[in-house]
Amino acid sequence: MSFDTSRGLAKAELLLDVGRTTDAIAELVKTIAGDPENATAWYLLAGAHLRAENDATALTAAETAVRLSPESAPYLLRHARILGRLDRYHDAVEVTHAAIRLDPANGAAFELLAALLAQLQDMLPAARDAADEAVRLAPTQAGFRLTQGLVAGAQDRMADAEAAYSEGLRLDPQSAPLHRELAVVRLHRGGLRGRLAALAGFATAVRIDPGDASAAHRVRLITFLLVSWTWRLALGTALLGLLCSVVLFTHMLGDVGRFHHWWHLPVAVVVAVGVAIPAVLHVRAFRQVVPGSLWGGIARTGLRPWQTRLRLAGVAATVLLGVAAPTVAAFPLAAVGLPLLLVSFMVSSFRLDRL
Repeated sequence: MSFDTSRGLAKAELLLDVGRTTDAIAELVKTIAGDPENATAWYLLAGAHLRAENDATALTAAETAVRLSPESAPYLLRHARILGRLDRYHDAVEVTHAAIRLDPANGAAFELLAALLAQLQDMLPAARDAADEAVRLAPTQAGFRLTQGLVAGAQDRMADAEAAYSEGLRLDPQSAPLHRELAVVRLHRGGLRGRLAALAGFATAVRIDPGDASAAHRVRLITFLLVSWTWRLALGTALLGLLCSVVLFTHMLGDVGRFHHWWHLPVAVVVAVGVAIPAVLHVRAFRQVVPGSLWGGIARTGLRPWQTRLRLAGVAATVLLGVAAPTVAAFPLAAVGLPLLLVSFMVSSFRLDRL
């Protein structure tokens, strides 16, 4: 290898390290023009085009690198990865097997094999074996846990997927893909607890990687669903409370202000409060699961803390209306204190420091 070739390769690698992919490609093209049989230059050129999403050009460069150095496992793996990007999964699997034969202790090769086999529905058991082998060979690689979890999810083994993602996050707490995929698994649980856990995971993923459009979309969607459900509960409380107040006013009060049936009032209030409890607990859980540290992620999706405070204030006022209406109907003098109580509820909602 000539001095000019070595210098060109070193410069290209440095440009790739600092993210100047276009300049690196230009430098590699110039280097290859002076030394067209240099396999390393073609290998780096394939990687640069892969990063620039020029998959067809990357494939040509990778094939040339493998032709010049057919016994290099890294060159074969890059070739296989590009084939996978082009949806040529069977060809990619064959090339990956060739790399594994050359280097059977290469965890990255088994991880790539698992990811490729997972795209073939009839090969999911083999994908699981490859993912487990990758983790066995490199137990501290968080990325391998991600692939292991994806394969488990494809097989509907959600408990195994959650365990793989959780272990990956223990190894790399700042991995946005792991946070996102763990949130997907928790969202599949359904119910309030699953949605809240998923919201926290997606918001963390967006905070770490603002470009994660999938996680950002799900933050908006889950927040909308949670707020909508809370509003339905709150409105149900208000409507039931108003209905109870009408019943009280028309059937429970006599001409001289006496109750025909003394037990109607406590029953009406208990029913209204019973409907209010889910809404109140829902708001409380929402406040607890979205601490201030997550608002960096949620704010990047277009939502703002003050908007959520306003929504929660409206929910609090609506719930209060439903609970207070029967009491006001039975005791008209209670209406004097209702505005003060309503203002107190709204002020407390605006002071949600944790949001």
